[in-house]
Amino acid sequence: YFGRVVDRLRRPLRFWAILELGISIWALLFSGVLDLGARWALPLMISMGPASTGAAILGLLVSAVVLLVPTFLMGGTLPLLVRVVTQRDQAPGQAIAWLYALNSFGAALGVLLSGFWLIEQFGLSGATVIAVIANLVVAAGAYLLSRSEADPGPVEDAGQPWEEDLAGLSASQVRLALIAAGLFGFVSLALQGLWIRLFSVILGSSTYSFSLVIAAFIAGIAAGSAVTRALLRRYAVPYGAIAGVALAVALVLLVTGPVYGRIPYDILRLKIHFQEFGYSFYSYAAIKFGLVFAFLLIPTAGFGMALPLCARAVVGRQVGAGTGRVFAVNTLGSVLGAALAVPILVPWLGLAGAFQAATIMLTLLALALYSIGSTWSPRRAIGAGVFLAATVASVFVSPGWDPIVISSGSFLRTESVTAESFQDYVSQLHEEDLIFYEDGRDASVTVLQKGTRVVPGLGPELSLKVNGKADAGTRGDMLTQVGAAHVPLLLHPAPSEVLVVGLGSGVTAGSATTHGSNVDVVELSPAVVRGARLFHQANRAALDHPRVRVYEDDARSFLQLSDKKWDVIISEPSNPWMAGNAGLFTREFFDTLRDHLREGGILAQWFHLYEMDDATVRLVVRTLRESFPYVAIWELFPNDILMVATLNPISPDFESMVQRLRQPAVAEDLARVWVKSVPGLLSLQKMDYANVEDYIDGFDAVNTDSYPTLEFTAPRRLYRRESAGELASRDARGSDRYRSLLGRWIQERELSITEAQDLMLLHSIYRAAPNAFRMKMIPRFLRESDSQFLTDLLTTLQFGGEWKDADLVANRLLEIDPDSPRTLFNVSSFALKSISRGEPMASVPTVDDAVALLQRCAALGDDQSRSCTSLLYRLAGATN
Repeated sequence: YFGRVVDRLRRPLRFWAILELGISIWALLFSGVLDLGARWALPLMISMGPASTGAAILGLLVSAVVLLVPTFLMGGTLPLLVRVVTQRDQAPGQAIAWLYALNSFGAALGVLLSGFWLIEQFGLSGATVIAVIANLVVAAGAYLLSRSEADPGPVEDAGQPWEEDLAGLSASQVRLALIAAGLFGFVSLALQGLWIRLFSVILGSSTYSFSLVIAAFIAGIAAGSAVTRALLRRYAVPYGAIAGVALAVALVLLVTGPVYGRIPYDILRLKIHFQEFGYSFYSYAAIKFGLVFAFLLIPTAGFGMALPLCARAVVGRQVGAGTGRVFAVNTLGSVLGAALAVPILVPWLGLAGAFQAATIMLTLLALALYSIGSTWSPRRAIGAGVFLAATVASVFVSPGWDPIVISSGSFLRTESVTAESFQDYVSQLHEEDLIFYEDGRDASVTVLQKGTRVVPGLGPELSLKVNGKADAGTRGDMLTQVGAAHVPLLLHPAPSEVLVVGLGSGVTAGSATTHGSNVDVVELSPAVVRGARLFHQANRAALDHPRVRVYEDDARSFLQLSDKKWDVIISEPSNPWMAGNAGLFTREFFDTLRDHLREGGILAQWFHLYEMDDATVRLVVRTLRESFPYVAIWELFPNDILMVATLNPISPDFESMVQRLRQPAVAEDLARVWVKSVPGLLSLQKMDYANVEDYIDGFDAVNTDSYPTLEFTAPRRLYRRESAGELASRDARGSDRYRSLLGRWIQERELSITEAQDLMLLHSIYRAAPNAFRMKMIPRFLRESDSQFLTDLLTTLQFGGEWKDADLVANRLLEIDPDSPRTLFNVSSFALKSISRGEPMASVPTVDDAVALLQRCAALGDDQSRSCTSLLYRLAGATN
């Protein structure tokens, strides 16, 4: 629209000032206008229901309308500036190339500034105000310049020399140049989306990675545009050059495709090097930017060259109108590329297939452009066909990347890596088998299986990765997945309706079904849903359960469009350093969760202590405390915490909990993670309400939508491999003043010796609680436990390095069961280890004493494995 307007303007700089002023005003009003649109649309969207197509379309329409005004005004700025420059005797192609380069360079700088500094320091509102001030400076400068601007007259009367060469172009040639501009726009934005997805898997899907890829993409366009201005000939019709650009980009995509498969290993070595030498996160980010820029430079420079070249063929006497047409068609192609590539092409073809499709499209475009101005002959047609066939064949026979390597999460792995070469790295990764891989519209999901061993109650040893980050598995964090369901559901008196935010492996949802509850699950990624089906043994076939309903939707929009309320909400999104996930740890989202709880409802919010520092953990706890007056912290698997938040203090009915835990399905599910009683479950509580209040006392920072602090701090903590240790030092379980639900249980019902032994077993397997919590039970075990339990306890204490307590247990075993071969073998083994440490037992101080115990064991008949006799032979061999 503005392209047609600017050719009639007498003072284009003044009009430019008006456009920039309009953009600035709308930017200041943007939040209010968006809120107004949302208030109008939300009732209609809620009536349509969450995850419905109608609600999605209406939400998209509101967003488009709100964005239409500023982007409409922005669309007029470049044609207007081209009009200003061409009236100073510069050809349109050169003007467009130069202005496009400057504009793109500024855009790349804007991405880096906002993504690395502005938003974190000043919040979204403050960053907007800064951008508006800059825009107003531009508007004021344009207005001041316009006061001394001469009236040049309409540009079509200027008689510029570059018009002569364009006069001979046919309408079909001009149309093809426009089509080329649109196709370049389509492919460029399609590839931008593909690169963002690919590098999110390789570099980690943080907001910093997103900013780096966008900035590298736009910087490459700026470089290409600058080169085009220097090389563009004023009188050349550039169809051959456009064809050459398309072909060059296609060939680079063809060559670099397989190379992407090695980048994870290079990133791994790079991170190890940077951490060893103490380089900062920003130095590491700069190197990553250079790596991404190197891969994207030639293709994006080609896109930066293509648009000015297409404009050179299209722009005639009406400079503004011609420029407007080129950019309108290019932008339309860009919109289609962005809308179709990742949501449609990636799920259909996969990431690698989508890159191949882009390569073929560019080859076809190059051949079509090459034909312009050339006389076609059978020989030329055969040559073009052979070339196209060779390109297509090369695409399909070229080696692709290994999905196990691409999704290895090398940006996370440092400590356990021993591979000295890329081949060693690949071999280590292939110790696990890939049983599922899907490039979904929002994430790449893999499921890996290690070995063929089947764990009773859990099935094969599986792990699920989302964009290279392990999110769930049947080893290690099962207590987190199972406990996240049972802790809030057993604390609630009658949980009939449960919502789970984030499906993962589906274990939490499956555990929730054991309570007879209806379970709603909201999961953003359809690929995760399909991957979770492979965990059917571990998740109790949750996805096929009649009381489980899965919604494939974003959690925030799902809740905004739902008027349903639940008794228990379990929120366990992935780590907040992943872009978008930090939005599920803001005060606004916690308020939304609170508003969707029934009276007496419970929120169970997962968070992690690994790859976090104390300030960040306190930020999340403080933010949750802003929405819920009562927050207690439970620790499940070591360094995984569950924040249980309510509007009123929880005072559970212990007898009801006992009866519900005795239900076969509940008991069986908890037994998988060694929780065998109510006290075992209660012992997972790390801090009660008062402890949490002390923990956040004096800390005022809150993570909000406007100030998304967590979005930026979490990736930096990940790079530094920090671990929040203050919560461990504040763990109330090691204190005699442990004000907790377990403490109340002991006061009201006492703790049986069996329950105490179960506690010891649980916290020996999952060593999250302080040692003092376990060790203070040792005196009771010495008084009341039998030799079988004490023998197992002796082994556990040795394994944990608690030698003094192990010594007490060994002496007690000799007192109560001196004629058991099992006792004699275990005590003599412990005695030998103690002697080797230079801290011998008082009752078995020498090797000869230990040998005497072993000889007595053999005389009594030894155990079934003849352990005592075998150890005697080993000792004899060592002596000889």
